[in-house]
Amino acid sequence: MNTNDTRPIEPSDDEILAGVHRHLTDAEPLIPLTKAWAGGDVTRPREVRTSVRSRVGFGGFAPFVAIAAVLVIVVGAGLGSRSFGWGGGGPTGPTGYTIVYQLQGTAAHPVTQADLDTTASVLEERLNSISIGAQSIEKLPPDELAVHLPLGSNVEIARQVLDVTGQLAFVLLPKATYGDVTSPGSVAVPVAGSSLDPALLATAEFTGADLDPNAISASEGPVSPGFWVINFAFGGTKASEFEAWSGRHINEYFAIVLDGRVMSVPYIKSAIVGGSGQISGDFNEAGAKLVAAYLRYGPLPCPVQEVSFLVDGVVQTSQPSPPVSVTVTLGTFAAADSNGPIVAPSVTTPTDIPSSGRTLGSPSAPVTIDIWIDYQDPNSRDFELQIMPQLIERYVRPGKARIVVHDMIVIDVIGGGVESAHAAAAARCAGDQGKFWQYQDWLWANQEREGSGTFSDDRLIGLAGNVGLDTQAFSQCLTDGTHAAEVQAESSAAGSAGITGIPAIKVNGALVQSYDFETVSAAIEAAAASSSVAPASPR
Repeated sequence: MNTNDTRPIEPSDDEILAGVHRHLTDAEPLIPLTKAWAGGDVTRPREVRTSVRSRVGFGGFAPFVAIAAVLVIVVGAGLGSRSFGWGGGGPTGPTGYTIVYQLQGTAAHPVTQADLDTTASVLEERLNSISIGAQSIEKLPPDELAVHLPLGSNVEIARQVLDVTGQLAFVLLPKATYGDVTSPGSVAVPVAGSSLDPALLATAEFTGADLDPNAISASEGPVSPGFWVINFAFGGTKASEFEAWSGRHINEYFAIVLDGRVMSVPYIKSAIVGGSGQISGDFNEAGAKLVAAYLRYGPLPCPVQEVSFLVDGVVQTSQPSPPVSVTVTLGTFAAADSNGPIVAPSVTTPTDIPSSGRTLGSPSAPVTIDIWIDYQDPNSRDFELQIMPQLIERYVRPGKARIVVHDMIVIDVIGGGVESAHAAAAARCAGDQGKFWQYQDWLWANQEREGSGTFSDDRLIGLAGNVGLDTQAFSQCLTDGTHAAEVQAESSAAGSAGITGIPAIKVNGALVQSYDFETVSAAIEAAAASSSVAPASPR
């Protein structure tokens, strides 16, 4: 043996085959991404470059190239259950979640590299703003992005951040069609969550691009702890333009619209000085920060659509997951000098259950549930929002019971105000138009501090507009005091009926000692079992 020979030792045939086998075992499948085209969904494979490297020497390897090629073909057919590293422009596929989005261009606005860059930047800012840090956002020209998230990330919340285009618009509702606070129009004002006519949306004089990004924030509401608001202001000359515009449209309605969906429809009480305000609703912290992120970092240049979702590089579904909509309840705009925001209700009374005046449920129901409330009382609000829906579904909908609402004015008596009585009278005015229960939903959603002006006559009329009432007839009913005497009479009679606090509940005439669901439910079950029907309650 020549010990001075420095040439590499050539591997044996068995060593070469073993090396090939090792690398084939480590190979991963090529998983094409689903590509959504205008004419249908087409699977478009991506180019993938791979190489086989081995620490064994390559001398003598050439005779076995053909064998290796055959092995690749044979073994490759069984690689579908494994993962494959991306290359050649595809997502790098780090450990964790990957959501692949396609930018939805149009013939008039095809997707450009600038669109891809802007979308990647905006999405990254959105994720960071709600503490979902993206591991990376990878651009996949010509029109796709791969968002890589660490394992353990809240994917559904991330989708809510990513799937929204974020186009905000302030749209005046033409007085000739929608009327104003003093006179109803031929068309009811749209409600929160509904879609706005695209032709009307095209007339928007102000958009999210006019806002000052530095003035957009989410904060806990000062009046209702636990409920968050989005603060905003117009930037530059737009602030004075918005002030002048609002001054020209006193008492008219305008819609705040996000991606074509109505967030709220307030009316303009006075010129909005400074062009600043809030968007309020039943936001939790995450929901408020979510919407603030849409506004602060601007809209996407075009909509995006999810086309693939991968875990550790493996596609989880053959079809894209459906977009996740924003489920937080959005409320209304409040000018800086207003008495506070008008908030859309998050809990609403079903409209498919028979009702008459202040009675909900079948007239022939064997059990009557009488409830005494004050619209400024927080405990009454908690009962209406938390316990009432359970009673409706468990007993009223099946026809086992009916609910009757009564007024007991307590807060005004204690504080020397009038808002509880006026709110009760307003609910009865709404009942004259067949919408007592809908109006009551808005009262509970907008309850704030006692005597804060939340239930001033102007605000009560504003609520009527959101409910879709004839505001002229409603305003006349309220200001004339049509139901004022009835409210006071019923409140006074409550004491004679043994009602000493609110909320108070009677089941078939028997006072229930507590207003929690279990206690009230037990009383209803006992009343139903006894087959004793109490006389009809006054409406």
